[in-house]
Order: sequence, then C-alpha cells, then structure tokens
Amino acid sequence: MASYLSSLAVLGRTHIQFLAVLAIAAAALVFAREAHAQSATNVNALRGLAPVSALQNTAAGNIALTRNLTITGAIQDGAYQQPTLLPFLEQQQQALRDAFITDGNAYGLADGLGSDLENVYHSLTTYENPKDSEKPGFTNISPAVAQLIAYANAMTRSDSGSAKFFFGNGTTDCRAPVSNEAIAILKEFKGTADIFGRAYDRPASSKAAAGCGNPRPFQTELNIMPIVGKDFFGTWSSNMSYLRGPAQNLTNSPSFPSGHATYGYLESLLVALLVPQRYSQMITRAAEYGNDRVVLRAHYAMDVVGGRTLAMYDLASFSLTKQIGSA
Repeated sequence: MASYLSSLAVLGRTHIQFLAVLAIAAAALVFAREAHAQSATNVNALRGLAPVSALQNTAAGNIALTRNLTITGAIQDGAYQQPTLLPFLEQQQQALRDAFITDGNAYGLADGLGSDLENVYHSLTTYENPKDSEKPGFTNISPAVAQLIAYANAMTRSDSGSAKFFFGNGTTDCRAPVSNEAIAILKEFKGTADIFGRAYDRPASSKAAAGCGNPRPFQTELNIMPIVGKDFFGTWSSNMSYLRGPAQNLTNSPSFPSGHATYGYLESLLVALLVPQRYSQMITRAAEYGNDRVVLRAHYAMDVVGGRTLAMYDLASFSLTKQIGSA
C-alpha cells in the first residue's frame, strides 16, 4: 500500500509525459476559444445537446418533460426513494457540501478514491475559501496535473457556458446573440430556447421566471425541502443560500446543462484515468455528485444527464486533439 500511495503522489514518468502532451494540445484549444465568441467545439457541443430543445414537438417529448419535473421533485423531497450512497438525510448533507465546486484540483471529489487514497490526495493538495483573500486558494498534486485540470476545465467551462445561454435564451451570455451557425442548429432540430420555461409555465418573459430562460427547479416548484447544515468549508449554510444567495445566486443562471455535473464527471474521469484501480469508484462519485444537484433542487434530472454527456464529449475531444497533434 505504501508504494502504491507513493506512486500516486509522484504520478510516475509515463503519466507526467502523457499529461504534458495533453496540456499542450488543450492549450491550443483554449487560445483559439479566446479569439472567438463560439468555437467549432462549442457549436459541436450545442448540436449534440440540441434534441432537448425539440422535446415539445412530440407526445413522447412532452411526456419526458413532465416526468423530468415530477421525478426531480420526488428525488428532492425523498418521495422517489431513489437508491443513494448514503441514507437520505446524510445524502442531503453531502449535497450541501457538493454545492461548492473545487474545480482547480478535484479536492472535493477525492473521497471517491477511498479513505486511504483520499487522505494521501488531500495531504498533497489544499483548497481554501476563495472569499478569504489571505488564503492561497488551492494547490495541486503536481504541475502536470494542475495543467491538465486547468485546460480541461477551460474546455468544459466554455462549452457548458455556451450551452446554458444558447438553450436558455439563444444568446452567448444572456445578452449577445449567438452566431448564425448556432442559430441554424435550432432550425435544424426544429427546436426552441427556454424549453423548460415553456414546458413548466415559467417562460423567460414572466415575472417568476429566470431572466435568461430555462428556470431551475427551485423556481418552478412551489415546495422546496430545506436543507440546513455545514457546507464544504464547514460553515453553517443551507440549500437556499446556494440557490438564491448569498453563497451562490442561480436565479438568472439557465438550468440546462448542469455545470456542476459537467465538472463532477470531467474531473472524476480525469482522476479515474490517473488512478485506474479506482476507476469504477470515481465514476460512482461522479454520479453521486451530479445527483446531489437534484437533491439540492438546483437542477432537473435532464440537466445532470446533459452535463454528463458534455463532460464525456469534451474528454473525447481532448483526447482526439492529442492524437491528431501527435500523428
């Protein structure tokens, strides 16, 4: 066990070489994205998620939208009796801790490695409250891993942000219109923006709706089960504090796809690839992290599926870029 833990700490020469190549390839993607409002990868991601925008066009699609709302509410209040890793009350507390994204070093996901490896991972990394200016923020397990996570997150953050506002109100940032190529996607699928707002009687133009479209479950459901406990930093908080503020205000953040689920799956997959002996456990942790967004009432079940899909697409794009770059 000691030698295995030591190998995790240093990652090994092969892992570092692999990460360095990936980081260089990803860097090129990041710089390309900075020059355009929507990259080709953004548009491809939008096309992959676009069928959701056309659900109201068919009877089956409308049934799916209705079930999405019903199941989301039943998961949040426990009526669905969904199997969870922890007893329901404890899972609610885990959902509150998972409300904060440790997106620089996967610190909050390392428990998927198991208690021994989690302790080692945490001994080599830190994550401090970013609101505390006297703290350093976060540190990583190695420079190579830091580069890998940073560039991978830049990719998913770009795709997730583009998708949220595109499907929310047909913009890039809630205000600026999307490209003609992106507009063509909705026409191709005969879709519409703000599909959840339209389906759940909270269109973006209404008073109770999200200003940027696709309102979240805490905006479409009247009864929200309160969750009170300690958040990731050990501070007493609540789910409402992470939904409407002050910890985090999501009232004007479109619901689809889930950014938290995208992050959770992406970084869990990265850790799983670095520690393949814990691959299945890290995927389980990713699933729990995504589902916790439903428990918290921040997202619908469809949002989590969308986030998972986006994470897997981005990781595949990341790997493909590496293969093309080294061909």
